[in-house]
Amino acid sequence: MIDRRLAMAYCALVGLVGLLALGHATTAYAHGDTIRLTVTGVTAGHSQFTATWENDKDPVDERIAGTMSATAADGTTVGPWRLIPVPGHTGSLTTNEVLPPGRWDITAETAFPALGRGAGTADVPVVDPGPFPTPSGAVTGGPGVVTDPVPAGTAAATASGATAPTGSPAGPSTPTAAPASSQTVPSDDRSSDGQRAITAIGVAAVSVAAVAVAVKFLRRSIRP
Repeated sequence: MIDRRLAMAYCALVGLVGLLALGHATTAYAHGDTIRLTVTGVTAGHSQFTATWENDKDPVDERIAGTMSATAADGTTVGPWRLIPVPGHTGSLTTNEVLPPGRWDITAETAFPALGRGAGTADVPVVDPGPFPTPSGAVTGGPGVVTDPVPAGTAAATASGATAPTGSPAGPSTPTAAPASSQTVPSDDRSSDGQRAITAIGVAAVSVAAVAVAVKFLRRSIRP
């Protein structure tokens, strides 16, 4: 009984796998096994392509592995460059590299998820850099004329804000003698010396009084 249940489960699993494989094969057959690549133009020097299935013209929504190469009119060749997807646009491809200005014959090929090929011609325009910006504060003039942003008759202030003296030139400056320095004893030292002297006198007086008291006490104790 157990073997029969296992056999039935195994048959059901095999049938499910077969249905899934058949569905995938049907989808692949509907798309076809060839990819059509179309050169749609150039954006900022980057080649643009669309990848669609050859049979139903649906955009390829799988990861695409492919390259592109280009040849200029003078025989210059670039590539092969890797094709990368354009974010947010299914089936759109571009490159990280930029084509130089000129007319290019572009060829693109894919190897996964299916073989594909496409060719086309694209023109890359020359980008005009435009005029150079004029520095702020500068005054433009005719050819051969040196312009100065500071108006005539005014002197530019120095970085320190000092201006040139007017009138007669000043004579040579007479060096002034430095005041003689006298060494004085700080008042704190004087007061500390006086306090030390007073303290010494007081200690001596107390010592003398103590000796006198001791002698007097000894005399009294010796008397009969």
